[in-house]
Order: sequence, then C-alpha cells, then structure tokens
Amino acid sequence: MKKLKGTPFNELKITRSNIWLDLLSSLPFILIGLWLAFNATNTTLSCQRIESKQGNCKLTEWSFLGSNTQEISLDNLVGGKVTTGRKRSTRVELLTKSGEIPFTNYDTRWGDKNDIANKINDFVANPDRKSLNVSQDDRWFLWTLGSICVVTGVLEYVWKREKLNL
Repeated sequence: MKKLKGTPFNELKITRSNIWLDLLSSLPFILIGLWLAFNATNTTLSCQRIESKQGNCKLTEWSFLGSNTQEISLDNLVGGKVTTGRKRSTRVELLTKSGEIPFTNYDTRWGDKNDIANKINDFVANPDRKSLNVSQDDRWFLWTLGSICVVTGVLEYVWKREKLNL
C-alpha cells in the first residue's frame, strides 16, 4: 500500500490489488459449493415381488453427475439395519446373504434411518407385500449448503473488487 501525503490532516491512500489473487482467495468457497451441489444424492430402493421369494430390488443413487443402479435378487435380501458411524452419524445398510450393502455411500446425522430399515424388514418378513419403495433424499440440504458456499465466494470476490472502487 502506498500513502501519498496531502496536508498534515489528510492522507490519500492508494491501494492496489491483484485480480487473480482476489479470485484465488474466493475460489475455494465456490469450488466446495459446486462440489456439494453436484454430489447431492437421492437414493431409492424399489422392490417388486412376484412370488414369496421371487422378485428383485433396485438400489438407485441419483446425482447431477449421473445415476448408479445395483440389482439385488429378493431371495438374497435378508433385511436392513441402521449402523452408527463417527460422531453419532448413521446410515442404513441392506443385509444380504452375501454381505452388507450400504444404502448410501455416506453417514448423516439427520433423518430417521430407523423408519427406512423398518420398512425394509417389514417387506422381507411379509411375503404378502408385493412392492417396496423407500428413499433417502439429501439433495435439499447439500444444495442449500452448496449455494451458501458459492454465494459466499462470489460475494467475497465482489466485495474485494468493490472496495477498490470506493
């Protein structure tokens, strides 16, 4: 910062700022916000039963980056359970004869996971039920958080540039 002295009572300050440095300091907020928004998912388990142990289930995870579907035969599905991760975060896991399949690829601290696991267990235990459709939609939270990060990054950049024009 350079200072030009006018009179003993006034000082004129000339500030210079590098546009690339200002952008670089705002970029982490913007990138994190975009990453959160694009990785927000909606996971759905849809099962159709033809006979007591015949049918299939589709576990579909959708995000802006695409969707991923995994098929599970109904005779392989044993049930569902809620597991607790770090710091009381939870997630639903599908129990199969060949092992556990995570319902989502991450743990969260919001939403009632027991309700999802109970619906899965009820469907497995009752052969009279012909279909099951449960989902966990985390898009609203991650879209909101991502938008806040992007807006923060953009406002930080604009504020730094505007401060120079005063």
